[in-house]
Amino acid sequence: MQYFGIQFTDAVEKEIPSPGKLLDYRAMHKKMQEQQCRSNVFCVLNINTISPSYFLFKVKMTPDELKKKISDLPVDKPTECEELIRQLYAQILTLHNTSDKDKLVEELKAVACYGLQTDLRKVMEKKGLRLESLNLVLKYLTNVPELAEYFHKNASDSHEEHGLQNVRRRLGPDIEVLGGLSAAGIEVTKDWVKNLCKKAPSLLALPRLSMSVLENCCKGAEEGEMSEIERLIEYAESQRSQLANIPQDHRLIQEEKDSKALDKDKLEKAKELMTEAKVMAEDQSEEAKTTVKTKLSEILNVLDLPQDWLKQELPPEELFKQLDYISRECSHGVESGGSYKSEVEIIAKASGGKAVCGIYYSDYDATRPAQMPLFLLPREVNFSKPGSSQEIKYLKFSKQGMASEYARMVESSSTSVGVGLSGFYGSFAGDIQGGYGHDQHTQLDQTQSSSQTSVSVLQFIRTAKKTFRIDPYQSIISLTARKMAKSIANDASDTEIEASARFFLKRYGSHYPGGIQTLGGVFFSIADAESKSTKDTLQLTKAAVDHLNSQIIAGFLGGAFGIGASLTAEHTESQGQTRGRQASSDSDSFTYSVRSVGPQATNPATFHKLLSYNSNWALIDRGESQSYIPVWELLGSLGGEYKEVAAVLKATWMKDEAVRKENWKVQNKKKRSSEERAQQQKTREKQLTDAKEELVKLKNESAYKGYSPTSGKLLFSEDSMSHKSAYDKAIQFIMQDPEHNLCEITWWLGWGYTLQCWTVSNTTPTTFSHRGGEHFLFFSEMLFKWKDHVGHGLPRRMPTPCLVSKFIPSKIQPTNDEYNSYQGYSPKEGTLVSIEDSMSHKDACDEAIQFIMKDPEHNICEITLWFGWGYTLKCWTLSGTTPTTFSHRGGHHFLLFNKVLNCCLRGKTKCVVSPVSHIRH
Repeated sequence: MQYFGIQFTDAVEKEIPSPGKLLDYRAMHKKMQEQQCRSNVFCVLNINTISPSYFLFKVKMTPDELKKKISDLPVDKPTECEELIRQLYAQILTLHNTSDKDKLVEELKAVACYGLQTDLRKVMEKKGLRLESLNLVLKYLTNVPELAEYFHKNASDSHEEHGLQNVRRRLGPDIEVLGGLSAAGIEVTKDWVKNLCKKAPSLLALPRLSMSVLENCCKGAEEGEMSEIERLIEYAESQRSQLANIPQDHRLIQEEKDSKALDKDKLEKAKELMTEAKVMAEDQSEEAKTTVKTKLSEILNVLDLPQDWLKQELPPEELFKQLDYISRECSHGVESGGSYKSEVEIIAKASGGKAVCGIYYSDYDATRPAQMPLFLLPREVNFSKPGSSQEIKYLKFSKQGMASEYARMVESSSTSVGVGLSGFYGSFAGDIQGGYGHDQHTQLDQTQSSSQTSVSVLQFIRTAKKTFRIDPYQSIISLTARKMAKSIANDASDTEIEASARFFLKRYGSHYPGGIQTLGGVFFSIADAESKSTKDTLQLTKAAVDHLNSQIIAGFLGGAFGIGASLTAEHTESQGQTRGRQASSDSDSFTYSVRSVGPQATNPATFHKLLSYNSNWALIDRGESQSYIPVWELLGSLGGEYKEVAAVLKATWMKDEAVRKENWKVQNKKKRSSEERAQQQKTREKQLTDAKEELVKLKNESAYKGYSPTSGKLLFSEDSMSHKSAYDKAIQFIMQDPEHNLCEITWWLGWGYTLQCWTVSNTTPTTFSHRGGEHFLFFSEMLFKWKDHVGHGLPRRMPTPCLVSKFIPSKIQPTNDEYNSYQGYSPKEGTLVSIEDSMSHKDACDEAIQFIMKDPEHNICEITLWFGWGYTLKCWTLSGTTPTTFSHRGGHHFLLFNKVLNCCLRGKTKCVVSPVSHIRH
């Protein structure tokens, strides 16, 4: 039927009543447009009103009429056919009879492939998807580029039609690269596009191409087009793209789902009990308090928390607050995020996918994580049970905050606790923070510095859940990494080549852990101790460990009560981290904090619970360093031009490692020197303590009586001192330098004590002379430099002196008539050579004779007796030309000289001894 050049396939019942009452052409066209959205009329209009178009008005057609139209669809005109198929499908949906509707849809599916363009029709038939063609026609996806671009832009989801899911699953991988290029606006009919899609039709195959094949396929591509290819390669290497090709493990999914469902029920139960307990807590009766305590015990059981927490006798409102926080932590773990669908997905997402990343390893520095994945994800991975599921140890550091820094290093590098310690000890702690040292045992060893103002201690609980291994020689190095590696050899100069090699090693790592890697979590409990005054390191560290253990035992729920009863306690909370601070009465302050790798929790019990979900696992151990494989060996195994690149990477790493080794030696030397100084200081402190104790003991003994040093520098002399003050001051002086300082303490009857102190040479030996009397030599027998000289030259104890009256003779030397004495006179001229007090009678005479005989013509001595004090000896040398005169002194002064040889008596000089009298008997 045709009116005004417009052909209608059927009469219109309502909107155009009859042929006799036709509307104007334009009015009719407008009317038809207005009625498009009504449920009883469906119009497909061509708004080009200049030339006639076909208009199909859906009316109440019979199933037979629809069946006939389906059979009449053109088989060789896909463009015309696809439009008719969509129109017929819309008509079928208006049928009320479900049976008729289903039959007609099936008939339409059988012929829907005629609405596809030839390229897509052949592919669909080849893949056994002929009956799925209707879904493509209805979505206007009738050629390969359109379908490929649609799949690239629209990720698969659970809401996608079942038929389209089948097409995506079976046909999608063959057109993924084509879709990516088409979505980027690249003309897909170009020869290089066809070549590339033939070699690598899927995103799975694209990053596995060799560089040479990729370059050959892309000959003729423009610079901008190559950039789009690189972006497509990066997308193909992304986790999302790679995981899309990994089969799901339904058993794994169901186990995780069941576990979370059970825990969700427990959380609901805990919340109900919490609500009931809070209501009861408002009643202050004893019965209510007992009931609240029972409810709290039930809550702890439901949340798998230790019952010991109730022993802290905390106010219920405080415990409610903390249990609410823990409940939120558990709820977050149960409700957030979906379950992982495969073991490959677990390792891909644990710790940000570090399992396929390399590491920058050094024997002399801390291990650092690589920035980019080195390998593509493996197609499958097998989990095993770890040999040891849990490990608990302590570490201690010399400076506040160092334990937290170390925990952050472990988290960022995913290395096992302890692997990074050598680097942390040698450079990270030493160079950056000024700290040092560690101890992996609960026993507290002496540290470098014997005293300091802060320390940091750490307890870690390392829980292993699963282990796995990725064979690097069976894995595929990413195309991006291979492309960057290949570009190294293209640099112009050696300097540029070396710089590019370092950049590659920094981005992809120098080694890959080829051994057993571990999934699980690590819970860190950290305590920092700080003192306002310098304290013994061992004492301060022990205090920090004691504080740490007290918080762990108490559970440290994150509140001030977990820190202790101090009124100065403070605390802060954030997801997965809790920090508390306590100031104690002895000017020490402690900071307690927790940190976790894996599930975010503020206490070990909740951490362990959340670790039961594989979505919370982290990569906590990358194996022993002996299993690390150099990246240059992996690249070299690819052969060809990569061998040259491998040599450059190896040489660069070895060169840098040599520098690190030298730096390590310098740091190690400094460390050893520091340790030696610390040990020397410790030994010195012990020596000084022992030496002082020795001196205190010796002050009550008559040590080395009657002798004085003949060399050394007299620093001070002080008279009329008490016994205590003389010895105390002597000890104080000697302890300033016990190797070179010594003192002489002389007792004078009725006058107290005289203290004289010397410092002696470090190189010239010190000798000692005998003085007699109450002179006591005082020095450190342990440390004095010349103590052996003292030991050889002096007796340890002098004999007890005889009575003074025994030494009052009528003549000094009655048996030797060559020597005589004159009492009461002293020479007025001459050079006084020596003077010595508190001598015995025999010693004074012996030394006088010894001195006179050195030059009997000119030497003369005077010996004076002091009752109760012994004898004083003074010796002079007289002039050979100037007459010597003598003065009368009286008392017990005896002049001693050689009567035979002395110049005065032989007449060689004029000697005036007037009056001169012999000693009276």
